[in-house]
Amino acid sequence: MVSRFIERTKTRKPEITQDLVEIFERYEIHEHPTALFLDYLEGKESVPGAHQKTQAIREYMLQESSLQYKDYFESDPEE
Repeated sequence: MVSRFIERTKTRKPEITQDLVEIFERYEIHEHPTALFLDYLEGKESVPGAHQKTQAIREYMLQESSLQYKDYFESDPEE
């Protein structure tokens, strides 16, 4: 199970290795309702939010957890 996980880490996408704390701190300022309203008044385009920036990470975590579950129970006939 562990060796398969390590092999998968060698081929994962670079956007998965982003620092989540940095993403949320950066976008917390830009996604504040006041900042969004001021950007709207000035005609600026909105920046991608933290939800959009972390989409790849969340998809990876879901997929990896499923793969680890399958790796762990591969020899269990009930699973």
